[in-house]
Amino acid sequence: MAYRIFSTLYPHGFRDWVKELLQFTDVKTDANRFIGIMLAFGFGIGFAAAFNLFVFLRIPFWLSLPVVFVTIQLAVYGWLSVAADAKGKLIVGILPEALQMMATNIKSGLTTDRAIITTTRQEFGPLGNELRIVGREVVAGIPLEKALINMTKRVRSKILERTISLIVEGIKSGGKLAELLEQTAKDLQDQQMLQKEIAANVGSYALFIFIAAALGAPLLFGLSSFIVQVLSSQLSITKPLASSFGSVGLSMTTGGPRLDPRAVIYFAVTLLSITSIFASLIIGIIRGGKEKVGYKYIPILLVCSLAIFFLVRYVLTNVFGHLLHV
Repeated sequence: MAYRIFSTLYPHGFRDWVKELLQFTDVKTDANRFIGIMLAFGFGIGFAAAFNLFVFLRIPFWLSLPVVFVTIQLAVYGWLSVAADAKGKLIVGILPEALQMMATNIKSGLTTDRAIITTTRQEFGPLGNELRIVGREVVAGIPLEKALINMTKRVRSKILERTISLIVEGIKSGGKLAELLEQTAKDLQDQQMLQKEIAANVGSYALFIFIAAALGAPLLFGLSSFIVQVLSSQLSITKPLASSFGSVGLSMTTGGPRLDPRAVIYFAVTLLSITSIFASLIIGIIRGGKEKVGYKYIPILLVCSLAIFFLVRYVLTNVFGHLLHV
């Protein structure tokens, strides 16, 4: 009950959107309860993470708490959205074979509803499960057209919606449904082949962006942060010498504000994180036409870029550190 009260903090439109996502992903729970649990969970984890960041790294509590909380919320609801699209994509990938089987069943003399129900096979995965639900609804007395339309409410896919709409219109018009299903299956196969060719052609662009974000940027930031650390160390040595000799020129050279190497490291980590996120979104647009396709690349790019950044700093410090008194 308390979780449902927490969900009222969100606008009504957001709750409806989450309800649709839970339907698309087959998560059997109430939307308001899910939102409330995610709110409490995100705040609890954010509080614990912010406290530890303040104790060990002295990062301000008021800054890290909202950042961690928002990150958790975006990760959870982003995962739901990606899972909904993945289910729809998987169903569309199997759809041509299912349509061809329906057409064969109709040609063999089965009625339309029996032809669709007998198409439910285990190897069809989520599409088979959806067709089983359609079959149960038809047996329960729901018209076949309405049962098929209900399936589009459980799967997020524009292609499936258009295909089901075409099938429903064919059933209502009483035309040659078998030929319609065969032609639709052929059109879907041609479209999928074209999409694969496009993805293969633009794959080099995605690879270039991945290498730039995961390798090029961390190398440059690791080298530049090490150089700043070397300069800072050298200035800390030469400043006392300048004051002891009373050299005006050297004092002017070593005077002025100093750049803290730790601030440079924090800046590099922040910028690498932002670069990894936006590079992942761009790769998603190139490969799938949507930013959310790139969500799965965000943790990979983050881990690669930060690991290479700290590895470069570690290698440079151990190889040249003793020579440069770092």
